[in-house]
Amino acid sequence: MEVLTKKIKDDLNIIIEYRDINTVYRIGKSDTNNGKERPVHVSFVNNWKKIEIMKKKKEFKNVYVSEDYPKEILDKRRDLLPKLKEEREKGKYAFIDYDKLVIKEGKFDNGKRKRNPSASPNSIEQPRKQQIKGKTNRLNAFNIMKNRSNSLPTEAQIPEKKT
Repeated sequence: MEVLTKKIKDDLNIIIEYRDINTVYRIGKSDTNNGKERPVHVSFVNNWKKIEIMKKKKEFKNVYVSEDYPKEILDKRRDLLPKLKEEREKGKYAFIDYDKLVIKEGKFDNGKRKRNPSASPNSIEQPRKQQIKGKTNRLNAFNIMKNRSNSLPTEAQIPEKKT
């Protein structure tokens, strides 16, 4: 538990407390002769902590992170992989969402945005927004409330009564 929370804090800069983690356990048989480390299964109490870690999983050093799915879903995802590659080769944007292949029109770009260097703001004349000339009729609530006081008036502020 301590190693896990320290690794997440060091690599991802996310603070995980003991109460955020539901269970932590190793998967597979313990084989000391092989020398391989067994995978760790982590279950979180709140889904938003998992999502936060999954968004930053590329920042981990020497750690592979993936989401755990049931065996049936893993089989479906394995069957959809050739179709996914085929659609991407056609130039379509495709991804696997849980157990379904989602295909959208457009070019797949490996998640990197490319900017068009020829479309710089200096090279293209763009119309500027029209500036409002003169004052508007809007009142600033802070200026109105600034002069008001919530306290009771002092004696100097109370007008004298004429007798």
